[in-house]
Amino acid sequence: MAQELTFIVNDKNYVCSPTKLDRSKVYGTTERVILDDKNQVCKAVSMDESGTIIIPKGGISMGILDEHMNWVDRDQLIAVNNKGEKVEQIPSTFSTPINLNSKVSVETLLDHSITTVYELTGDYEDLIKFIGDDIYEFRFNYRAGYDTSQAFLITNDNGLFMLVGYKNDFEFINLQETAVIDAEEEESDSDDFDIDFSMM
Repeated sequence: MAQELTFIVNDKNYVCSPTKLDRSKVYGTTERVILDDKNQVCKAVSMDESGTIIIPKGGISMGILDEHMNWVDRDQLIAVNNKGEKVEQIPSTFSTPINLNSKVSVETLLDHSITTVYELTGDYEDLIKFIGDDIYEFRFNYRAGYDTSQAFLITNDNGLFMLVGYKNDFEFINLQETAVIDAEEEESDSDDFDIDFSMM
């Protein structure tokens, strides 16, 4: 069953199903296929003519080891703050209703780098009318975890969209002192610099 988001506007609930829009849906995809000397798809680690080891897709993954090099499952990890106290997880946004009460400007949206775009479907005609040309923001957490992302709801002629990203925190650099430009030295006249126009 697809996960659903519940938005609350004026004490009314709107349930929407998000569908991630990735580049492959817009531009298509390409896939590199490694073939062996018999023109068969490699399914195991092999070596090409140059001696380079070829590891097929899905042949490697990331893991977590403790100080004794023992494998640690993610469910064994516990997050703590800078005081060493256990930090409770933030529930998934899919499990908690979202109150749409924070309207932001276009400039605020542009201050963020958008990493994921979702198209929302559902019975939301009144929700689209409520949002109109405005932008609403809220905190988004795909699954229970210890951090959230910034999310924005916008509409256009094609429907309702949720943009998820993070704020760009740039440090502005200014000049602490005024640069001094040395005055150009006057060029001295020299007979060595005569131009022979007959050479042109």
